[in-house]
Amino acid sequence: MARAFFLILALVSLTLLSSSAAIAQVNNRASPREPVNVLQGGGSEFFRAMLHLHGIKPVTTDELLQLRKYDDVIVVVLGIPDQSHNRFGRLPNEVAKYAIQNGGAVLIASRSAYEFEMGGITIHNHDDTVNCKLNSSIFRGQHIDCPFAVPTAIKRGFVGDAIQKEVQKLFNGDSMELQNLKHVVAGTPSYITLQGDNTQSLVPLAKFPDKSVATSNRNKAFSLTGDNYFSVGGEWHHNQNNKASRLVALASTEVFNNELLRLAAPEKEDEDPTDNLELCFRTIEYLQGPNQERKRCVFFVNGFIVEHFDDLARATATQQIPLPRTNMVNLQKNLIDKGNAIIDSVQQKDVLNSAIKKLSPSAWHWVVLTVLWLAAISACLFIVRRVFGSRKPTDLPPPPTIASATSGPPGVFERREKELLRRDNVYEPVRDLIRDFFVSVGVQNDPGPRLPKLNISRAIRKPDSLRLALRDLWRLAYGPTSVVSVSQWRDLEPYFERVQKAHADKKWAFAFEAVV
Repeated sequence: MARAFFLILALVSLTLLSSSAAIAQVNNRASPREPVNVLQGGGSEFFRAMLHLHGIKPVTTDELLQLRKYDDVIVVVLGIPDQSHNRFGRLPNEVAKYAIQNGGAVLIASRSAYEFEMGGITIHNHDDTVNCKLNSSIFRGQHIDCPFAVPTAIKRGFVGDAIQKEVQKLFNGDSMELQNLKHVVAGTPSYITLQGDNTQSLVPLAKFPDKSVATSNRNKAFSLTGDNYFSVGGEWHHNQNNKASRLVALASTEVFNNELLRLAAPEKEDEDPTDNLELCFRTIEYLQGPNQERKRCVFFVNGFIVEHFDDLARATATQQIPLPRTNMVNLQKNLIDKGNAIIDSVQQKDVLNSAIKKLSPSAWHWVVLTVLWLAAISACLFIVRRVFGSRKPTDLPPPPTIASATSGPPGVFERREKELLRRDNVYEPVRDLIRDFFVSVGVQNDPGPRLPKLNISRAIRKPDSLRLALRDLWRLAYGPTSVVSVSQWRDLEPYFERVQKAHADKKWAFAFEAVV
């Protein structure tokens, strides 16, 4: 019953969100933190909206610094698990490991080369491409690199069978309410292998269809049968603290992206519905626990911490109810006539003078005192509003544009920009923008991934925050290749502007410069 309610609410919200995106394109006063259409590309806004509908609150960076209790926390790691682009400093896989050890729950959705030692999980290199040659087992019958996930058979007869049967319902369902999910689109996945004896911890949840192979530039194609899986999951019971931890791992970052969740209710007749939204519900409910006790979530996307889950709610709030049309000429005439009649009545009855004459000196004292109190309260509210309103910028700049080159076939760079936006990855223009800034302040050649020594003026009140911001910007400019979504750039852009302004004000410089 609860799942049906959530499903109806999600589909209604999805419809409203699609219409609100069209409104936002012509409404110049849309919420400044929102993209024009949050359902574009491979973003995670709709997935986070599902967390919001389940009453799960985001854990901010400041809260994570103070977090000591993890048994009511879900850690979501989308994308690259072993990189960090936040001032918290710890890697997402380290936070996930600590959550498993202390009774929390973890979801890992990645296709990067990665090993999670808690369950012997190995996600293989993202250079490995999974292809399926069976048309009935691929998305829309034509995307060979986008297969459907196939539920694995439930194993019987080992210790912990009841516990692991619950996690296998994510894909298998049961014979009564939950159906098998046969149309979960895997995106463009890698594959998972399990090392050692994991029957007490993790079990396979989904595999790849028949005639699926993995290929790379270095190795020959090999069949994805046997012990190669799309998803694994399970539960631990710790003897030391008597707390149960839960883990679900998927070999794809895209399985819960906006587009695949939207296709649960396709807008066009030629689009087949997917089961990704149902899998999303089941995964959230499993990670919450049998009594939905986990109500907080640390949400990582390629090393960034996402601190808001209400994107969908704020986007739908931009809709405006049309007002009925009125005859403004007649309305103006009626208002003027009514106002004149009221003024004539007040003048004839001498209302103001009569009221003033009836006031005693003590009443006048209270009137003046009340006016002064109201003025003081209004002034305080105005000052507080200005102070808190200036803490964060309200206008977010658009994502940087990709600079054109001086040669090459016409249209190449325009198509490249569209492809980056479709994949929700603006890493290249962000990297070039930050590099141009560092070059303008004196950085030469290829300085390497290590941040040069800084000279920071005493006028900076929080030098450590400035160092952390410069370290993150330097990593994006000269560190290993990363992924930066449009929403992440919108959160990062204000810090970049502050660093630029601080340098222009001569409040910091690299060691080869001088700070006045």
